[in-house]
Amino acid sequence: YLKKSKILLLFKIILIVVFLIYLIYFYLNNKSKYTGNEKEIIGTIIDVEYKNNKTSVILKAKEKILVNIYDIIELKIGEKIKVSGNLKIPNKNTNFNLFNYQNCLLSKKIYFIMNASSIEKIDTKIKWYYDLKQKIIDRINNYDYVKAFVIGDTSSLEMNSYRIIGISHLFAISGMHITFITLILDKILKRISKKEIPNNILIFTFLFFYMFLTSFSVSVMRASLMFIFLKFNKIFNLNLKTFEVLSLIFILLIFINSYYIYSVSFQFSFTVSAYFFLIYITFT
Repeated sequence: YLKKSKILLLFKIILIVVFLIYLIYFYLNNKSKYTGNEKEIIGTIIDVEYKNNKTSVILKAKEKILVNIYDIIELKIGEKIKVSGNLKIPNKNTNFNLFNYQNCLLSKKIYFIMNASSIEKIDTKIKWYYDLKQKIIDRINNYDYVKAFVIGDTSSLEMNSYRIIGISHLFAISGMHITFITLILDKILKRISKKEIPNNILIFTFLFFYMFLTSFSVSVMRASLMFIFLKFNKIFNLNLKTFEVLSLIFILLIFINSYYIYSVSFQFSFTVSAYFFLIYITFT
């Protein structure tokens, strides 16, 4: 037991050192792969939103770019397109402590916006996982509340009335939703089969697909990874505390994108999780 504790302590120290080195390297070297002078971008559509007679597309090329098309154009996730226009850096907040659009996009690893003057479809052959995601979205597209609850898309809802009465947060996909779904799945699978490993593989597969379906929402990733890490902690008898697992997930997500720190979802998700954990250990 002592030997195992020493190994875990050494692992934690190494992890913290590597994390600090990475943060220094990231902030010294992090920059866009584009210069900002490019006039044409070719990439794959990974998200589409229609709002106020405007089509907004997140395009995956050398990096993700937000493309605004001031017209309603039927586009599908997974299609390869070429857009022409001028790249520009998103605006920061003009007033102190107000919403910072630039930081919001950076939390999604988007450095540039393009207001497209023209668009051309290069390849309409869609990979199966993009096609499946598009079919699910099309299936629930006419049911605004279902779309909000399943994939967190509230663009079709008139949210002003919900904000006034203070329940707009109920339409956001949160860790509570993921915990509820995984517990139900876990119970159902245990009734069907007592084999824990196949059951866990099925749940893990569902969680990874759901992360993809919600465009890797930070709160969904935090809750999904929490479930997966806790399962691994139990299976391999690592004896990690829940707060340590939460810290590992925090470090992992920051490794993926250090700008997640600007995401309000990221801040609330980890703050609330840590807060409830502290309450739990205080009163138990």
